[in-house]
Amino acid sequence: MNILWLYDRAPGPGSGGTERISIRLSEGFHSRGHQVEGWLVLPSGSDTFLLDGIHPVTDLPDFLLRRSVSIVICQIGYLSGLLRAFLDAAGPRWRASGGRVITCLHFDPRMPAASPLSLWADSFSLPPARRLRRLVRLALLPLFDKRDALRHRAGFRFTYDRSDAYVLLSDTHRVPFLRMARWSGDTDGRLFSVFNPLCYDTFFSEASLPDKKKILLVVSRLDEGQKRISLILRCWQRLRSAGIGSDWSLRIVGDGPSVASYRRFVANRSLPDVSFTGWCDPLPHYREASLSFTASRAEGWGLTLTESMQQGVIPIAFDTSPVFREIITDGVDGFLLPDADLDQACVLLERLFSDDRLRLRIAANALRSCRRFSLECALDRWELIFKAITPSATR
Repeated sequence: MNILWLYDRAPGPGSGGTERISIRLSEGFHSRGHQVEGWLVLPSGSDTFLLDGIHPVTDLPDFLLRRSVSIVICQIGYLSGLLRAFLDAAGPRWRASGGRVITCLHFDPRMPAASPLSLWADSFSLPPARRLRRLVRLALLPLFDKRDALRHRAGFRFTYDRSDAYVLLSDTHRVPFLRMARWSGDTDGRLFSVFNPLCYDTFFSEASLPDKKKILLVVSRLDEGQKRISLILRCWQRLRSAGIGSDWSLRIVGDGPSVASYRRFVANRSLPDVSFTGWCDPLPHYREASLSFTASRAEGWGLTLTESMQQGVIPIAFDTSPVFREIITDGVDGFLLPDADLDQACVLLERLFSDDRLRLRIAANALRSCRRFSLECALDRWELIFKAITPSATR
């Protein structure tokens, strides 16, 4: 089959999880005999589709037919604009020729809103014009939250209704998705789930686990409204103020709109042993670190959790999304904490900082446990979807 990704941006430096997983799956699709034609990109505010974000596609129906594109995978499943624009531009010819659409939702379908506190704290790092808009949003937050919920509900319903298959990242999202979309009828067998596969070809050596450094790692987009890195910084402040973990360091890998406020938090409190790397390949940092911490408000998957496990890093997360329990068995191959409970987080970190044998045991379990999320297992699920929507198609 000839497959085309549909998104609002092409992969590039600093690409997020959606792009990285799509690249990983593209490699797998090729290995299974499929052809990936690239990325059809519609930048925000534009009405011109670009192949791989560069080359204008002026006649989309001709392009799709000439390339024999059989499946388009839309990577935005919570808003209607991207898929609507594609279907309008593609017209009926491609569909009539057997073209199929799969839409993926890369988020927790509950789409929880950012808290007023995080929006307020984050506003100080914004340019004046954006800060003003943020303050207006705070003043009218209930109205904005209601508007966003209605937009997402309409987006869920439109993209589901117009797709031949709709893919969630976990079965744990099925009921919340149907509830959020207010979908009470038959799903017609179009609702599937496929986990995000492991990102790396190799696993950290279990024999090398004792050589891990005393690093608590955060790999994330630095966006307080969603990722809540401030909670981790506050944990670090409590621990170091109590004289705990003086031989450990906190390393934050990533960038985003909240980086200035995080740097200011660290500087104003003279927090020791905290470093910011900016955007970079996280793999070398995973290979060094012993622990990782995820504080997200919600996630569609938990990519940094499985990346950590594959590289022998013990994942710690606030238990905010049901999918985290699909990845982590608490106390066996990682740890889940009550949401935003800094007291329990500090107790756990103090224990892990001081117990080498515990760290080795949990890290070894994580290395073994994460193998169920292999690329091959994910590809098997994708193949079932391809067969379900194109039963008579051949490669």
